[in-house]
Amino acid sequence: MKFITKIFVLLLFIPSVLFAQSTLSERNKTIEISEITFSFDEFSIIPNSLIIHLEDSTVVNSEKYLLNEIDANIKFTDSSFIGETILMNYQVYPVMLSKTYYHRKLNFIEPENNSDKYWNKKTSTKNTENFSLNKEGNISRTIMTGNSQDLSVLSNIDLRISGNLSDNLKIQAVISDNNLPFQEDGSSYKLQEFDKVYIRIFDKENELISGDIISKSNSRFLNFRKKSKGIIYNSSREKNNLLLKSSTSVSMSKGKYATNNFMSTEGNQGPYKLKGINGESYIVVLSGTEKIFMDGNLLKRGEENDYTINYNTSEIIFTNKNIITKDKRFYVEFEYNDRSYAQSTIFSNQKIKTEKVLFNFNFYSESDWKNQNYLTDLSDNDKKILSESGDNETQILSNSIDSVSYNNEIILYKKMDTTISGIPIIYYKFSNNQDSAYYQIKFTQVDQNNGDYILKEEGMNGRIFSWIAPISIGGDLVSQGNFTPNIRIVSPKSRNIISAELKYNISEKINTTANFTFQNLDKNLFSDLDDSDNNSIATFFEFDWLILKNKKMQISIKNSVEYINEKYEGVIRYKEVEFNRKWNIPDIIGNQTLLNHQLLLLADENNFLEYQFQNLRIGKTYSGVKNIGKIKYIKSKTELNITADFSDIQAENYKSSLLFYNSHLVKKWKYLDFDLTLNSEKQDNFDKAGILQENTSSFTEFSTEVMDKKEIVSLKHKMRSDTKEQKEYSNANQINVSYNLKENKNIKYYNDIIFRKLN
Repeated sequence: MKFITKIFVLLLFIPSVLFAQSTLSERNKTIEISEITFSFDEFSIIPNSLIIHLEDSTVVNSEKYLLNEIDANIKFTDSSFIGETILMNYQVYPVMLSKTYYHRKLNFIEPENNSDKYWNKKTSTKNTENFSLNKEGNISRTIMTGNSQDLSVLSNIDLRISGNLSDNLKIQAVISDNNLPFQEDGSSYKLQEFDKVYIRIFDKENELISGDIISKSNSRFLNFRKKSKGIIYNSSREKNNLLLKSSTSVSMSKGKYATNNFMSTEGNQGPYKLKGINGESYIVVLSGTEKIFMDGNLLKRGEENDYTINYNTSEIIFTNKNIITKDKRFYVEFEYNDRSYAQSTIFSNQKIKTEKVLFNFNFYSESDWKNQNYLTDLSDNDKKILSESGDNETQILSNSIDSVSYNNEIILYKKMDTTISGIPIIYYKFSNNQDSAYYQIKFTQVDQNNGDYILKEEGMNGRIFSWIAPISIGGDLVSQGNFTPNIRIVSPKSRNIISAELKYNISEKINTTANFTFQNLDKNLFSDLDDSDNNSIATFFEFDWLILKNKKMQISIKNSVEYINEKYEGVIRYKEVEFNRKWNIPDIIGNQTLLNHQLLLLADENNFLEYQFQNLRIGKTYSGVKNIGKIKYIKSKTELNITADFSDIQAENYKSSLLFYNSHLVKKWKYLDFDLTLNSEKQDNFDKAGILQENTSSFTEFSTEVMDKKEIVSLKHKMRSDTKEQKEYSNANQINVSYNLKENKNIKYYNDIIFRKLN
């Protein structure tokens, strides 16, 4: 009877999400800082893997803290972080490298006073006190299934070598990947796509890494985190309050940056497919390089978090933690395996820090090897077309039809011909006939009705395309497909950026920051045309003054000016994700000047009042004024946060007024917590004559939530009302009931019931 009862209970909870505790090396921790120095993990941290975000998703500059990866210790250099809540994302080795490990003590295995010849025999190890290596590793397979996912198999490999080369010199060698694509032959996608394959030699002041490396910069206009294969040298020296840090890397890029913006579909959790810079649909995303923002908020990867991603197919599926509705806005930035050209990268960062001065100098250079195109050998005619196109980014297509000998292991086509409306046409058809299958073709996806082929099926040896006859309209042939037997030729590019930033503490109450960044961007290395606009700059200056400071209050003002040339691009996004949306900038191009004035009244880190006035000008056609107010109040068991953002926009062809409002109230009792949130937006758009436009919209979203102290059970109700052109457009009601068992160390159990009604 007990056995039957257990089976019944098991079947009852099968529909729930049930999974073993994750053993992956990636960690996400939310920590409230109570002191400037603390330990945050029991394992050593993989170098360059730590990223720290504030609650508003702002990335904390690495200059704000000192990190000891070996002991997993961190020290914040700015005491103002005390009381802040941060999100730490990082990867760990499965050991604490500063700790001594042994299965048996040496004197237990080999007694000191043993006269047996066996115990006293010599080994080939040289001076074990100065030279020692530890080797260990494992390979495992994980099978996962659930009602919210298909059956999947993950492979995990983790091989490590660590030890001492001398008294001060240490070595680490790592081959690890915690999410290898599992294929039919049981192997990974390719060895080069492992998360970590490198050798690291280091001492207290110097570090040399060869293999898979991560280069990153947090400079204002040079902000990136890039995976590559190469060599990096880091050094750090401190003497008499002078800190000198240097980092230089030379590498070959694994991929290129791309960004995708899209609106979600009501009730569709995915998959949502990512595309390359040139609209490529079939790309491989480099693991761990993606950042996914929903409504401007950074999401966490993982089945127990916000989303999962298939790097091989570049598809994203959102978990039930966030129910996807028609109103969700997504912004994704990532690196993908673009093999147009080989690309080399050089990056150098030099830092000088004293008690009053912090100086950062960055040099970044990336260049495509124009004579090494992985997709095709450029013909002289292709190079001529590129040399005459300058910086023109229009699509250049080159014939990809290649006559080859018959091979039954590749997709081949035979040549066919026909006549439509008296017009002779040559096309190609998939064939296995060794007497006629002589053509190998690479197809490129284009817009609908711009190609004569469609994707027919995914074959064992590749994708098979089928010709679809064009339609004759008025004597002209109109294509009916979306693939063409051509290769898209992308022009080789080079980018060089120099950035210098100086922070100077004039006194205890006055600080200044200045940044100057220069960029040289050549969008076509085959052409000298349009090179006159290759150079651009971006500058920033800030003045911070602490006017008053006593036991009860602090009053400070902050003034800044930012200028960005219209041609400046940077390596990747350097502004906040929703900057254009909050300033209502659709397609305006021009030099940008942003003035910011801020007044802050601070009682303590939990109670403050802030006001900002901003003025943005773009060329001579756009001028915007923004007023921002923020209130944070925490007392006893009550917490209140309010943010209001109002903007008035005057552009050449339109006028706008924007209002963004968010308030969040938390009330805590003995056994329950009560959460109340109001989120509202309003955008009124007028033409030059003052007539209300169709893209005028607004919404109000109100939610209440009650949960127990241990956050095991919660009940949430959300209402949203949308209007367009000042008329009611839709109404939505949603109820969430959640049960989350996370006390057990071996098993996590999560059950979420959601009811949503949309009118």
